[in-house]
Amino acid sequence: MVPELVRIWAAGWVVSRQRPRAVEHPWGLYIDVGLPEQTGRHVLPDPDEGAVRAATASATAPYTWLKLPVETETAEPWLPTGWVVDKEETGHLMATDLRTTRPAAPDGYRATVETADGVTYVRCTTHTASSPRRDRWPSSARPPSSTGCRPRRHTAGAAWAAS
Repeated sequence: MVPELVRIWAAGWVVSRQRPRAVEHPWGLYIDVGLPEQTGRHVLPDPDEGAVRAATASATAPYTWLKLPVETETAEPWLPTGWVVDKEETGHLMATDLRTTRPAAPDGYRATVETADGVTYVRCTTHTASSPRRDRWPSSARPPSSTGCRPRRHTAGAAWAAS
């Protein structure tokens, strides 16, 4: 069940961020993130030591991350020299049950909603357009009532960056 959920998460992540489709590898998936601080992610839906070592060996660019649905203590011994745990980014994949609501932006915020290519984008800004917040949902579901206009809690699968 967990490997399937991780694959679903990866497929949704690339669509919602308008990134290229994840590439299949024997050890899992590669996602081109395209940011200076995170060039890509190796996502391992069902990791073991061999899969982690194969994924890390295939990394060719600095700031390639691993996403693993296992505890840090389990995976850390599998990491080769040069890879470090980013303990601030470990946790869990975010999920919520979606339900139909009539969301409203909090006082002082303005929400705009746009749907493109099967993804609903919600952008919240203050009256001065500072501190924009963006959230995404598949267009088949309505966004939750918060509309994403509150500080984001960052959580992710165990993540490591190549040094």
